[in-house]
Amino acid sequence: MVKAIKDVHASGIVHRDIKPRNICISTNQNENGVTDLKLIDFGIAKSYRDDLGIHIPNSKGRKFCGTAEFTSFAAHNGSG
Repeated sequence: MVKAIKDVHASGIVHRDIKPRNICISTNQNENGVTDLKLIDFGIAKSYRDDLGIHIPNSKGRKFCGTAEFTSFAAHNGSG
């Protein structure tokens, strides 16, 4: 799962709604005996880089979005 999150992040995207319901586990194993995991539901995902690849500054005081049970302390405090 960490690799899936890293791959999404390397593409310049922050998922913003990682929770058990948004993770799919394959019923099959690949040729190496590894079970595939998929990260789904990019409905509130957001790009964190601009067109030049520069990190977009974090904004503060924005309305919370996501699932409260799975969010960080920073997001609960309005700084995430």
